[in-house]
Amino acid sequence: MSAPLKAGFGRTDITPELGVRLGGYGVEVHPGEGIHDRLQATAMVLEQGGPLFAVINLDWICIEEETFDRIRSGVNQRTGIPAMNVTVSASHTHSGPNTLNFWGWGERENAYIDSVLPVVIRSVELAKENLCEVQAGFLLTQK
Repeated sequence: MSAPLKAGFGRTDITPELGVRLGGYGVEVHPGEGIHDRLQATAMVLEQGGPLFAVINLDWICIEEETFDRIRSGVNQRTGIPAMNVTVSASHTHSGPNTLNFWGWGERENAYIDSVLPVVIRSVELAKENLCEVQAGFLLTQK
């Protein structure tokens, strides 16, 4: 018999301070002027009788490889989850901070990224703390 599937979820607020340059506006400098919805880092940790896996989604426009590597390394240091077992994706919001260096889009907001990475990693810590046995499956219906 296989080990039970365990899953945990964690969410942290990664909303920048007003004035941070937003991504998605090209060469136009567009600082944040207000907050409509808070930005989130949402993590899921999975385990089934072996190493843990983490899936992280960020309300960012993009994640560059350097930032991705820093997140994976930080998650490994703080949780013990192997770096190769961590995946990170972005919601691709154009109304979040500029998190990429791309010709014609200006410089990324390094100070914001540096300040928020511990908060991103904290979402994984929360998910790991919330691990519990779950059942997963598909419901197939016929028409």
